[in-house]
Amino acid sequence: MRGRPAHPRITRLVAFCLCFMTFIQNAGASFAPLAVGARPSGMGEAFSAIADDVYSLYYNPAGLAQLARPELGAYYSRLFVGLSDGSNISQSFFGYGHPLGPSAVHGSLGIDYLALNLSGLYQEQTFGLSYAYRFFEKWNIGGSIKLLKKTIGSDDPAIANAIDSTTGSPFLTGQSDPLSSSGPSKSAPAIDLGTQYQFLPHYWIAAVMRNLNSPNMAISSSDSDPAPAYFTIGIARKMFDSAVGVDVSQYKTTQNNLRVNFGGEKWIDAVGLRAGLAFGTQNYSSGSFGASYRFANFQLDYAMSYPIQGVQGTFGNQQFSLTARFGKPPQTTIETELIEERKKRLRAEMQAIEIQNERDHLKEEIERLTQSVPEKPPQIEENKSLTNTLETSLQETEEALKKGVSKTKEERQFLITYEDALNNYLGMRRSGSTEVERLAKIQTIVKDFGSSSIDILPAKRELEALDSEVRKEKGDYKLSMSFYETLVKRGASMDDRRKMLDRIIKKYKPMGLDTSSAEKESLIIEKKQN
Repeated sequence: MRGRPAHPRITRLVAFCLCFMTFIQNAGASFAPLAVGARPSGMGEAFSAIADDVYSLYYNPAGLAQLARPELGAYYSRLFVGLSDGSNISQSFFGYGHPLGPSAVHGSLGIDYLALNLSGLYQEQTFGLSYAYRFFEKWNIGGSIKLLKKTIGSDDPAIANAIDSTTGSPFLTGQSDPLSSSGPSKSAPAIDLGTQYQFLPHYWIAAVMRNLNSPNMAISSSDSDPAPAYFTIGIARKMFDSAVGVDVSQYKTTQNNLRVNFGGEKWIDAVGLRAGLAFGTQNYSSGSFGASYRFANFQLDYAMSYPIQGVQGTFGNQQFSLTARFGKPPQTTIETELIEERKKRLRAEMQAIEIQNERDHLKEEIERLTQSVPEKPPQIEENKSLTNTLETSLQETEEALKKGVSKTKEERQFLITYEDALNNYLGMRRSGSTEVERLAKIQTIVKDFGSSSIDILPAKRELEALDSEVRKEKGDYKLSMSFYETLVKRGASMDDRRKMLDRIIKKYKPMGLDTSSAEKESLIIEKKQN
């Protein structure tokens, strides 16, 4: 059969194997890491610490804990578009994540399906079930149980057999391909574990182990083809409208492999832009860019990744994702912070208004208590009834002296002294003496003549009225100073404080009250202002 042209199916299978192995940089293993999701791919797959959507099911199951509402994601990719043999190598993904309870208080569940295909010749499938939970508001921990399945050819033995390159018929009709003695497919379970930790506001670190048990995916029972265990650590800075991350990954196939991924995204209203770069051992390097558009509860993503080394002469890998979110959009952390900040500002403004109103009220009260401040010492308005009574008492005393009513010289002298005292007091009233001074004088009169036979009832009434008035003025002064102290606590300005003190001093000092506390405070303010 030498010299016969190769059958198209063999050509496509060989082309796929060469391209696929070149893409993963000679990894030599099934289920080698490939990009999943246009959003992660657009940012160079630096996604382990950023993961917060349905594509967390592939990159880091811990990211499911960040789901605020149910998400359904679909992804399709054409690998190496433009291969000369016309091969159609594709990858597809379907996933669903569901938070349990408000804000995923009971964690989040997810299921996903991933397939890599060269139709009829080769297929890798992954079925996954995942769960994630948030601990202490900062830790996200998640895990996945997966079923990996690899298929070569078809389940039909006539198709799965070795193919005659001339006729396309199997060499051994009705018999299994000797290279697939155990059947054309192999299935095995695999486990993923992941965690995320927010160590600072907006900063996250992550650690992920994919295919932790590294199951053997060789078709033949005598061969070994372990799915590579893939270990990743990552760090990211996530803001309301942007994210940037770095991942470092290690996995082993026929030899150790190391990859470093950089990438980020920026949202401008409903449009997202992304770019990324990845490089590693065995001459691995790749660049990518992408974009998104959000509308209603949907998000459409596109990305293109291009191998800088390796497969050449293609249009790279073209990738598309559609994500649907269900339910009412929750408030984001930033939105919540902004709302709280707005509430605090409104509370502060309301408190400031209340304080200002209280200050205004206090100033009004002080002004009321200190109103009608005269420029000159006050002429106290006389109580006409009491004045008349005192003058009448004085006249009666004078008449008694003229008529000689008193029987002794001592009594006559006593009446004269009382008469002089009353004249002195009435003179103080007319001259505008302070109420405190007059109170002291009338108290002396009542004390000196209270035990005599002279009728001093008018003087006693004057004493009671004057004592009540002085007590009221002292109370008003204390109340004014109390209002002033409250005004100071409410943040009154130096000018307002000094004005209030000047009014208090001007009102109560001429009355004879002790205003030393107000004068001392006014002096302190004056020194501060100077």
